[in-house]
Amino acid sequence: MVTRLSNQLMHYQKMSSMMRSQSELADKYQRITTKERVL
Repeated sequence: MVTRLSNQLMHYQKMSSMMRSQSELADKYQRITTKERVL
């Protein structure tokens, strides 16, 4: 029970970190495209 719960927690942390990195990449990409549009 406890091990399963910790495994779920690890999985959630991994997923959230992946989502965060993906959103950061999207932000960078959007900034680059907006810069190109301004230029």
